[in-house]
Amino acid sequence: CRRDGKKLSWKRTHKKECGARLPNTAALNPVVILQAAQDRAVEVGNQLIYYCVVGNSEEVAKLIASGASIDAMDPSGEFSALHLSCEKGHDRCVDLLLRRGCDINKGNNNGITPAMVACGTGHVRCLLLCIAYGADLTIKDYSNSNAAYYAIIGNNVQSLSLVLQEQGFDDINMPGGAFN
Repeated sequence: CRRDGKKLSWKRTHKKECGARLPNTAALNPVVILQAAQDRAVEVGNQLIYYCVVGNSEEVAKLIASGASIDAMDPSGEFSALHLSCEKGHDRCVDLLLRRGCDINKGNNNGITPAMVACGTGHVRCLLLCIAYGADLTIKDYSNSNAAYYAIIGNNVQSLSLVLQEQGFDDINMPGGAFN
């Protein structure tokens, strides 16, 4: 401002009044910057979760390309984007997430994997993608249930058949087999 040459008392008042026009030379607080970055990551993660639920694979692809965390969890921490895509049967979203390296065997807060969700809901194409990307169908959740169990309680014969084929059909009645 051109008035800085005036009286000292005026300068003090002027700086208070015109402070918004002065360049911000204060050091940036790293905690504030980190919090803003974390807030943005959560927002983008929530967008990814939303688009996986509704099956909008184009938006999922855009968010992944812009750096969204492919292993983002919903706000409750119960399901990841991959869990929700498998639950809803959105195989295109499942494929996008798995191609980008999403952790196929990551359990939720109950140890349930995306393959278990696909088995329980009967979304065979999602289950096939999980198998193709290396899902471990022998993993057990915190209640000691595996993918075959979820296929059974979901009354999904085709999913159960795929799980048993992957584990070797002869393992059914052996100790440590699919139902033990």
